[in-house]
Amino acid sequence: MVLVRLALVAAVGLPVFCGQDAAPAEKKQPEAAPGTLHSVTVEGNRIYSTGAIVKVLGLKIGQPVNAADFKAANQRLTDTELFTNISYQFSFKTFKTKPGAPVSPPDYDLVFTVSEYDQVFPMRFEELGLPDEAVRQYLREHVPLYNDRIPGTQGILKRYRQAVQEVVSQKNPNLKIRARVTNEDPKQLTVLFRPDFPAPVISRVVVTGSEAIPPQAIAKAINEIAVGQPYTDVRLNEILNTQVKRLYELQGYVNVSFPKIEATEDKTVKGLVVTVTVHEGPKYKFGPMRFRGGDLAEDDVKAMLKFKPGDPFNVQQVEDLRGVLIGALKRKGHLDANVEISRQVDDQKRTVNILYSLEPGPQYTFAVLEIYGLDLEGEPVIRKMWAEQPGKPFNPEYPAFFLKKVEQAQLFDNLGTTRSDFLINETTHGVTVSLYFRGTSPEQRRKQERQERDRQSGQGQPL
Repeated sequence: MVLVRLALVAAVGLPVFCGQDAAPAEKKQPEAAPGTLHSVTVEGNRIYSTGAIVKVLGLKIGQPVNAADFKAANQRLTDTELFTNISYQFSFKTFKTKPGAPVSPPDYDLVFTVSEYDQVFPMRFEELGLPDEAVRQYLREHVPLYNDRIPGTQGILKRYRQAVQEVVSQKNPNLKIRARVTNEDPKQLTVLFRPDFPAPVISRVVVTGSEAIPPQAIAKAINEIAVGQPYTDVRLNEILNTQVKRLYELQGYVNVSFPKIEATEDKTVKGLVVTVTVHEGPKYKFGPMRFRGGDLAEDDVKAMLKFKPGDPFNVQQVEDLRGVLIGALKRKGHLDANVEISRQVDDQKRTVNILYSLEPGPQYTFAVLEIYGLDLEGEPVIRKMWAEQPGKPFNPEYPAFFLKKVEQAQLFDNLGTTRSDFLINETTHGVTVSLYFRGTSPEQRRKQERQERDRQSGQGQPL
């Protein structure tokens, strides 16, 4: 027997009816008559898979459905609180075996459209008495639509905190857990799960395993920042990476690591004694250096180099050259210049290869010179001395150099404080330079000009 599908209405296409969150201008959706679920589609999802969302919906292809089933599925997805907006619409088909036969119950095609949170944060676990992976595995199994990055809404934090509390309570029933969004990691906001009591503070740090740098010097660098701070893994690692690693990278040790960190109660004062074990690794040298982008001449770049391949690696020299390169680009008119550093560590050769990526940005040119604080006799002298030409690349160091030159020339008696600034035009890329003598403001200069004009006008009148 051949089944022929027929549209329920004589319009082109299938009837489509909107569910929750339909636009106000649309007609109220009709109640879905009892039928069979033919398909479920999810649109708009990026973080959560379609399969996981359909699982939360609780709908299965081929099951009997009606309007109440659609609303219940929508509510289950809403209850996850993982979406800023959820809507659904359905279309349906009916069929009959032959002309005059009764129409079968409708087959429904259901489409859910979701909007996810734009801002989600990684999760971090501290002092729970369990390995992080054990906690995450429990969350995967017990939290619908689990993800390693979650929104920071109260509802989501509550749901995840309850799940973390459940797994922690299996080992320590008296340990209460707190969840909050924190900025302790300077690189990113995180959702932190930890016991609901203040973190103990660091009373002192002890260093072992260092040879190239005296342990006392390392401990001093850490203690100046760490003592009195709450002890957390992220905070301590940040101190080690910014303070200790830099000390080693100044001497060529680029693979220094901290394989063991122990915190014990201080017997003398309230707090923790943190013992950090250092693994220095081998010493490295500079490998090949490359420069990409920009309009600096090769000879000019070579003249800036204070180190060469084969020299002991020193991170300060790498950073200093970056500053020199940016300065050179700015002197050529690239006032927005930037230089990115990429480094590749070759463990086999024990070298560090450096790539400087020069990003000049637009080139600005000198356009206008404004002078404030000089009389009508002094201003032409300054304009004659000024060497920058309109339309030429603007050197931001020139105004200060010029004023120093004016002071050394002793052209003016009782020359007071001088200063300069400049204003850039983002559209034309032109630069207006202002020179101030004796700190006179533009308003004062305009007043002086008016007084001079009035004086000259008065001298020309008959008695």
